Amino acid sequence: MLTKKKTIGNFGEQLACEFLVKRGYQIVSQNERSGHKELDIIARLGKMIVFVEVKTLAGRNSAPAEEALSRDQVETIKKAINSYCCRHRIKDGSTRFDFIAVNINRFTKTVRLKHYIDIC
Repeated sequence: MLTKKKTIGNFGEQLACEFLVKRGYQIVSQNERSGHKELDIIARLGKMIVFVEVKTLAGRNSAPAEEALSRDQVETIKKAINSYCCRHRIKDGSTRFDFIAVNINRFTKTVRLKHYIDIC
């Protein structure tokens, strides 16, 4: 059984995938396990492999999703990306780490999505 938090997260990831595809990205994988971490979206844009972390927050008074990604999480994700690249023999310089913040306002029934490119 999915929790409310997981349902909202899945919805945000689906919106992020649709957003990326409309901008020419090809989705390679979703929810790819790499060590202890799950890589939300792995996409391709030309020759670039793009690893995308998605944070989704819903509520009228919740903090923006942009604030939900901590430095510790970024470091953990970077390790997972390195592990994935080693396993799949992906060369340095051909990858990028992006972040997509999805903010859902249940009161106004609106969604705001912000794409941060190459965050580190």
